[in-house]
Amino acid sequence: MMNKAIAFLDNKGVLADVIEVKQAKSALEAAQVLKVELKQIAKSLTFRTNDRPMLILMSGDTKVDSNKFVRMFKIKSKMLDQEEVFKITGYLIGGVCPFALDETNIDIYLDKSLQRNKIIYPGAGDSEHLVKIELKKLEEIVQYVSYIDIGKIYE
Repeated sequence: MMNKAIAFLDNKGVLADVIEVKQAKSALEAAQVLKVELKQIAKSLTFRTNDRPMLILMSGDTKVDSNKFVRMFKIKSKMLDQEEVFKITGYLIGGVCPFALDETNIDIYLDKSLQRNKIIYPGAGDSEHLVKIELKKLEEIVQYVSYIDIGKIYE
């Protein structure tokens, strides 16, 4: 399987395991299939802003805290629809990843919830694969704006 996300990692010389998770339809199911903690699954959430769209990568056991989002960005959180996500990222919902994106079209943020992990599993360009990567390596290859704190752990 070679898509633009995997090709990007390959071109950067990143040794990362691409793992098939066909039967997983959620972060929780992916964690169960991989036998890892839910917090290690990194989900990519895409939002509309006043200026440009944004992608926020956060731990699978975390959800966006609307109040923190408003304080941080001065707008209400409004997720992109499926068509917008594909147009901007080139990925379908369920396979969006923070690699191989045109950073002139989207701002990428990393939620501090990710910092609880040494190894994370973000999407690998389609809904059937994740990539196992060290957080430090992801920080090196993704052109992110900054770390932010807009998450809260699911109760």
